[in-house]
Amino acid sequence: TISYVELINENGDRVFKQKLRLENGVGSGDFFIPTSTPTGAYKLLGYTNWMQNGTMESIFAADISIVNPYRSSPDNGREIKEVDSLTTVEEKPLQVLPKNPTSRAIQLPINKLVFKKREFVSLDLSNLSDELNDGYYSLSVRKQNSMPAPRLAPIDRYLNSLSLRPYKFSNTKTQTPRLPELRGELFMARVRSKNARTPVSDLHLSISIPGDNPYFTIVKSSKNGYFYFNIDQYYSGSEIIIDVIDGEKSNYSFELIDQSFMPLNGLAYHEVHLDSTIKKSLIARSVANQIENAYFRFKPDSIKVPQPDRFFDDYQGKKYLLDDFTRFKTIRETIFEYVKDVVIRRINSTKSVVRIKGYNFGTNSLALPLVLLDGVVVQDHNSLLDFESGSIASIEVYRDQFIVGPQTYQGALVVQSKTDQAPTTFDRFGLPTALALFRPEDAKNYFKQRYDNQESQQRLPDY
Repeated sequence: TISYVELINENGDRVFKQKLRLENGVGSGDFFIPTSTPTGAYKLLGYTNWMQNGTMESIFAADISIVNPYRSSPDNGREIKEVDSLTTVEEKPLQVLPKNPTSRAIQLPINKLVFKKREFVSLDLSNLSDELNDGYYSLSVRKQNSMPAPRLAPIDRYLNSLSLRPYKFSNTKTQTPRLPELRGELFMARVRSKNARTPVSDLHLSISIPGDNPYFTIVKSSKNGYFYFNIDQYYSGSEIIIDVIDGEKSNYSFELIDQSFMPLNGLAYHEVHLDSTIKKSLIARSVANQIENAYFRFKPDSIKVPQPDRFFDDYQGKKYLLDDFTRFKTIRETIFEYVKDVVIRRINSTKSVVRIKGYNFGTNSLALPLVLLDGVVVQDHNSLLDFESGSIASIEVYRDQFIVGPQTYQGALVVQSKTDQAPTTFDRFGLPTALALFRPEDAKNYFKQRYDNQESQQRLPDY
């Protein structure tokens, strides 16, 4: 499952948007707030693609206050209120709250509102209902945030959100319904004719994402030129290449459809009040940030790289490591010299195609093989055959018949570049310019401070 996280400012503008993978409904991530972000009230939104069919009430929204000490003047015309330094926080005595039979929240009155270090905290548990008297509970006492923060929503609101109730769909009838992303990421794109700027239907298209962990598939455009593709595996690339199969590539243009969220001008924001009492806290936090940055190399986070699913894992192929053989100038010469079961047929004086022998006489001899370079589908076999082999690490040959989406291939030729010599663009292979891809954030192993007398961490500051 895929979820989205956005930070929205008071003008309804997006500060950032992230995509997160969920495992059993749970995901995690982090985000960086640039120093150019002005002080003010913000909304942190969390939702799935399906939830965009509903109203704003159906998504998660939390109020966030951002105070930016790196800007020289107050933002949005806010004034900093001077407060007498002798002002103290009023301490209130123990309050016994009346029992509310309609509330599911557990009310725990305490003897004070302000506590010093290691001071005794007294709770009145006499107000608990009979069904809550027995059980296991955990209690956490935390330091109150000294910075301006929005008031938290009542616990009843959260509890009520967990109860089953009829789903409210939005009244926007012109909007295309959003499909749930239950089997990975769901992308929507469109193909048009460049000359007439009209949609093109029933067109077979290759989808390729190059990288260390590539991805490819074949799709077919619908009546209005739209096509969907679902990615249910890990990939590392941030660009996507869309190409036409068996057609004149220069006649078409492609675009990824950005399914933006519903209008955000109806959000209600809290007020951010600044006063001089936060100056000391701001200075302390700024110093702590600088210390944390200085020690970052001793406490880094690392990226979790899942085991990728390879398309050919279930098939038996023959792999040729080119460093084990005499290197020839081009891939054409390399295949001709020692790659078995691969035939290069010349169509005319300027065009050649690759053929791969099947395992039996019933193999479809008219079907061309699937040819991949670093995970990218290459249909111009001639350009790949004339490519220099010095940057190629391996060539794999598969003799099975493959069905990828609506396309059938006889065999596969998989060419892999050396790690440090992979091509950054694929225009020389007759492929269109790559499009930027909005991919999920990589899962991380976050650094966790240890307190078990490990010498490697005993001098690391912890803020």
